[in-house]
Amino acid sequence: MTKQFIKEFNVDTSYLTKEELEALKKLVEAAELIADVYAIQLRDGFYPKGATRHEIEKAAAKNPAILSPYTVVERDKSGNLVAIPYHEKYKDLLIPVAKKLTEAAQIATSHNDFRKALLAQAKSLLEGNYDQAQIAWLKINPYILDIVIGPLERVEDNMFFVKRSYQAWVGMMDKNITDRINGLKEIVFSARRQVLPSEGVDFMDKTQLRADETIIMSGMIANYNYTATTLPNDIEILEKYGSEGWVFLPLVRKNFEDCQYPLFNLIFAPFFKNSFSQGQLLRGYQLLIAIHEIARIVVRYRFATDRLKELYPIFNEAAIEALAIKMAGTMLLKDVISQKEMEAVLVMFVTRMFDGYFEKMDQKSASEPLVQSNAIMLNSLISKGSLQLTKDGMSWPNFTKMYIAVAELADELEKILAEGTYKDAYNYMQKSSSLDVFQKFSKALKNLQRD
Repeated sequence: MTKQFIKEFNVDTSYLTKEELEALKKLVEAAELIADVYAIQLRDGFYPKGATRHEIEKAAAKNPAILSPYTVVERDKSGNLVAIPYHEKYKDLLIPVAKKLTEAAQIATSHNDFRKALLAQAKSLLEGNYDQAQIAWLKINPYILDIVIGPLERVEDNMFFVKRSYQAWVGMMDKNITDRINGLKEIVFSARRQVLPSEGVDFMDKTQLRADETIIMSGMIANYNYTATTLPNDIEILEKYGSEGWVFLPLVRKNFEDCQYPLFNLIFAPFFKNSFSQGQLLRGYQLLIAIHEIARIVVRYRFATDRLKELYPIFNEAAIEALAIKMAGTMLLKDVISQKEMEAVLVMFVTRMFDGYFEKMDQKSASEPLVQSNAIMLNSLISKGSLQLTKDGMSWPNFTKMYIAVAELADELEKILAEGTYKDAYNYMQKSSSLDVFQKFSKALKNLQRD
């Protein structure tokens, strides 16, 4: 049952020391075990079947633990809603995970900070003090080995966008690419645009980014095609301790080969396709993913989730992707990327609008917000004439017009995140998020099969 929630990648580990290899083995074993927890979460859900939003909110008014990120909501014998902490609900499954992390810590004696963070992580899984574990990781200096494990992402809670799903990944840092990404980050931050009103959270001086040769993904993240992510999600922790972002290099390469490059060949007009080589597009795709995670750092507004509720992830993802294009423009002006790289970024920006579409067809719940955010962007660019559809495929008049349209869209979306109400977001979606836009490409998309 859980094999489908584990993805493993062939990575060269020959340059690791004996200690690092032994510790790595324990980390991979811990990650594998987390798939069992996620499988149960996915099977049982976060809330009882049949429980309504109103019923849950009413119960939470009396017992705030009902809407804690780290509890499962069940019914007692009397039919009342009760909250069961994750670390109690899944205790029997988490004990062996914590044991593997502790064994890895006992091996990794030459890197004391990493060892301490592993022990804090093991403790958090058994006691429920997840914030302390995240803080411990944010405090340490980057190390070649890395593991992220626990209940972290909330995208599968389609009712309240609160409950966290279990996941894990283990990787090894690629220092050259990591240094390149952090160089891009510094350029963007040095040219930082004025933050929109009042709620902006500034933690840029406490931000780490890394590119990893990922060895294993397990749990929720293995159920989707994440090429990158940033944690933590809690604003209070972000502001005080900063954040860390990851680019998963094997997933970047696989997603480009399996999806993005085939999409490019299917949806663009033949005369246009001849303008780019496969290598140029791969470079553009890698740049876009890295800049996307840099943009995620910038787009943080303190009360956005409270105001926009379940619509927040839709506008958040769309705003981040559009802002990434604005940031790429800054890099072009500063001669950090070339004109051709900028054009390749824009091309891959278009193909990325189909991310999540295939997962939606498989009825994976976390893909819904991504598909809707992509529909907003695609509808907007077509309506503004920035993308043109011909009988032979997609084209556009010029890259400058497209860039300006995306930059304007980024401002619109970020304004909603910064100060918009739920009604503002809902009305915007009513006008701009129709999924019918994907039907314009249905013939081409039928020719593309996803694993």
